[in-house]
Amino acid sequence: MISRDRMITAINCEEPDHVPVYLRPFERIYLIDENIIWKDQFERAKIFLRLDLDDALSLHAPIMINPDVEVKVIKKSENDEKYPLIVKEYHSSRGVLKHVVRMTRDWPHGGDIPIFDDYIVPRARTRKYLLENGEDLDALSVLFAKPSGLRLERFLKEAERVREFAEVNGVLVEGWGPMGGDAAVWLCGVENAIKWTFREPKLMDTLLKIVLEWDLQSIELLSKVKCIDLIIHRGWYENTHFWPPRLYKKFITPMLRREVEETHRRGLKFGYIITTGITSILDDVIDCEVDLLLGVDPIQDRVDLGVVKEKLDGKVCIWGGVNSAITLRSSSEIIGKAVLDAVKRLAPGGGFILGAVDAIFKDTPPQGLKAFIEAWRRVRSYPYR
Repeated sequence: MISRDRMITAINCEEPDHVPVYLRPFERIYLIDENIIWKDQFERAKIFLRLDLDDALSLHAPIMINPDVEVKVIKKSENDEKYPLIVKEYHSSRGVLKHVVRMTRDWPHGGDIPIFDDYIVPRARTRKYLLENGEDLDALSVLFAKPSGLRLERFLKEAERVREFAEVNGVLVEGWGPMGGDAAVWLCGVENAIKWTFREPKLMDTLLKIVLEWDLQSIELLSKVKCIDLIIHRGWYENTHFWPPRLYKKFITPMLRREVEETHRRGLKFGYIITTGITSILDDVIDCEVDLLLGVDPIQDRVDLGVVKEKLDGKVCIWGGVNSAITLRSSSEIIGKAVLDAVKRLAPGGGFILGAVDAIFKDTPPQGLKAFIEAWRRVRSYPYR
């Protein structure tokens, strides 16, 4: 089997020729040997495929500020602030959105403030979130426009490059765009997001409807380029530590279901990344007809792999099974046992892609990663019963 077919077979909850392994490197430019590096995802995929490892290319739907919105950015200092402040304003026909962050020593974005970024979530860095009250929602609703012009042209050019490479090399292509509850946290911060869900649910409902509109536009655009196999909805901030099960069902589930419906209507598979707090929402994942659940972690999330398999078996494919932050820093023996346990519990009958959750990071020890891959090679063969 070529890698793409192997991954698709697993996502269809069937048994491929062997258990796929999808490493998902993040901010890492080499696998094990630091002298063998990749400059982009295309070089990485070639390296992985030569080693009989699976991989996937990513294509991100562009986000474009409405051309009618005037953007102003200034940098200033205040006596009561330890760090300089960056102030970014978006002047629209429906009001002004204002974002203020502290330019801390670890601030990676120079004199700019991205709208969607983990660095802006902590209160220690953000003095004023883009959304602070209901009045801001009207301005938010006209902040973005459908990609056009040069932005769209660049996206289509990259999509064609991805399509050609994927066809020649037989790799899966992921389409990134949907962000749901993650966008809510980026826009108003964790505290405000939680407060709104409890005290001002109408505000949160309005916010998520705006985000859903963006997400559906991303799905539409990604589906038109004819190279996407799998739409990815990122949900790191959608876990039940932030959204208790009752509120998850009220706010997140309807949005997720609508996105899955639209994805399936366009003939694509739907993947959902959520790496903690998953046990109590497995029924929602099934009911929404998610195809691939990424992030099943027995260490970080303390999930029982057997319970997850029993619940999702034949309905939702599972990616993960092994922890990267702790397990891959352990001995080869411990890593081997973790891989064997994951495969024995999750692989029977298909519907499993082995991975180290959350990802392979730039500081993941090469020897741990090597032990992980070697262990997978020993136990990857089907059938598992």
